[in-house]
Amino acid sequence: MKAYSQDVREWALRAVDQGRPRAKKRVQLQAWLEAQLRVHNDATLEQHCEMWEQAHGEPVSRWTMSRAIKHLGWTRKKSCWVLPSATKRSGPPGEEKQAGFQQSSLFFLMSVAPTLL
Repeated sequence: MKAYSQDVREWALRAVDQGRPRAKKRVQLQAWLEAQLRVHNDATLEQHCEMWEQAHGEPVSRWTMSRAIKHLGWTRKKSCWVLPSATKRSGPPGEEKQAGFQQSSLFFLMSVAPTLL
């Protein structure tokens, strides 16, 4: 693997030293979107993008809108946006199922082992 040229390295260091520009649109979008989702919870992503453009005079992509909604914690259920339930799982998905599988496998092994000898 070749190393990057000196000018590319200097360009990258200057960019880091200057700092990264803040995402002003995302902050404004999330502030506006919280109330918008409560009022228009049945609107599609495209409709939310159109409402944003009408209210602020600048377009926003469907992907940006989707990421902003996801960041706020809203999910799409059938035909409307909802906040997720407060019930949380204690572990990763499938953990209980896997533990039950291991116990049943052990029981099966113990019950079959004497007949194999």
